[in-house]
Amino acid sequence: MHSMGQDEFISIHCHFCNKAFHGRYAKYNLKRHFMIHRGEKPFMCPYCSHRANQKGNLKYHILSAHPGQADIKHIERTQSDNKTTKI
Repeated sequence: MHSMGQDEFISIHCHFCNKAFHGRYAKYNLKRHFMIHRGEKPFMCPYCSHRANQKGNLKYHILSAHPGQADIKHIERTQSDNKTTKI
């Protein structure tokens, strides 16, 4: 049986919109959520000008908007210093 640790009772809220995050990954999810408020979209589509704040969102975009040329194995994250890092 799984024992509940302290991390599973964590509850934190976004200070911008008051959205609640709970459980073991609350801090991680809140940090990722902040990207929305900051307007960060580090994942760039290699086929058009679309940008996404999460890799999964870019994968969905590529598969739905560019089905014939979708190569999601080479999605890159644009860094602030104009370098890219493969993920």
